[in-house]
Amino acid sequence: MWSEYRSNEETEYSAVTLDLSNNALPFAPLPSVRKAIEAEVDRAADYPAAAYGSLRNAIAGFAGFDPDQVIVGPGSVGVLGYIMRRVAGDGGRVVFAVPAFDAYERVVVDAGGTAVPVRGTESRWQPVESMVAAAGDDAAAILICSPHNPTGERVSLDEIGMVLSAVPRHTVVVVDEAYIDFDRTVDASATFRLTSAHPNLVVLRTFSKAYGLAGLRVGYAVGDAGLIGACRTVAMPFGVNRLAVAAAIASLDVSDELADQVDRVVHCRSQFIESARAHGLSVPESHGNFLWVPMRHPAPLVDCFSRSGIAVREYPDLGVRITVPAPEHMDHVVEVLADGYSRMEATACHR
Repeated sequence: MWSEYRSNEETEYSAVTLDLSNNALPFAPLPSVRKAIEAEVDRAADYPAAAYGSLRNAIAGFAGFDPDQVIVGPGSVGVLGYIMRRVAGDGGRVVFAVPAFDAYERVVVDAGGTAVPVRGTESRWQPVESMVAAAGDDAAAILICSPHNPTGERVSLDEIGMVLSAVPRHTVVVVDEAYIDFDRTVDASATFRLTSAHPNLVVLRTFSKAYGLAGLRVGYAVGDAGLIGACRTVAMPFGVNRLAVAAAIASLDVSDELADQVDRVVHCRSQFIESARAHGLSVPESHGNFLWVPMRHPAPLVDCFSRSGIAVREYPDLGVRITVPAPEHMDHVVEVLADGYSRMEATACHR
C-alpha cells in the first residue's frame, strides 16, 4: 500500500505497512452494506440516476430535511467544490482557519475564489472572532470545521450562532462536520436544526469517516432549498457512482451497528491520548478519530514513524496528526511515538 502526505509544499511518497495519515476507519463494510455494493456490480455499466433521488431521499429522512435541501457529491470535498463554485466562483473571498483540512485552499482556488486563511494558535485553533473580522462585510463564505481537522478542537453551537449573527446574510457559513460522529460532547443534529432559521448556513457531512466508505467517495450537504438547489446546478453530472449510492443508502439503514464501531474508535482514542500523556507528551483532547501532537519541528517525529513503516500527517512548524489506530496496533504506535518524542527532546537538550 502506498500513502501520500504533504510536507512543506511538496508531496512525498513512502511505502508503509500502516497508514495513519488519512483518518480512515479500520473496518470492512458491514455485511448488509457489502451486500448492497455487490448487488450493484452487475449494473456497473449503467449510469447512476442523474438527480440521485433515492440517495437524497434517504439522507433527507435521516437528517430531517426535504430532498430538495440535499446535495450529494464525490466525498464532502466534492460537495464543497460545488458550493464554492456557486457562491465564490467570481473571486469571492472565503475565510477559514489554518491549520486546516489540506483541501480547503485548493478547492476555493480551483472554484475561482480567493482564499483568506486566518492563523490559529494552540490556545484557539479556530479563532472564530478573528475569522468574522477577516470576513468583513463582503466575504462570500466562512468555512468552520467542527470537530476541527487536524487538531480535534470543537466549535460550540453558540459560537456558530455568533458567526451567523455577525456576518451578513449573503455570506455563506459552511460548517464541515466530517468528524461529528466522533464527538460525544454534542447533539449531532444540533447544527442541522440551525439551518431553519439561517438560510445562509450549509452543513457538510461525509460517508468517508464514521461510515467507513472513504474508498467509494460520497458526501452531502444540507441547507436552504434555494441555496442548495443553486449549488446543484453546477454539480458534476454522475459524480457519485452506483456502488457508492447503494453503500450510502444501506449504511443509513444500519446506523446503530455503525455507532458500535464508532464507540470502539472513541474508546481507542481515549486510550491513545492517555498513553501519549503517560509518556510525557502534551496532547490536547480530540473530538475526531485522530490525535494532534503540537510541535514546532515535527519532521523528525514524522521521519521516525516513516522508518517504522507508519504514515502520519505532518503540518510543518505546527504539529503531527495521527489517526487512532486499531487496538492491535496501539502499543506499537504509542511506542514509536514515545521513542520519537524522547529522541527529539534529547537532541534539543544537547544543542
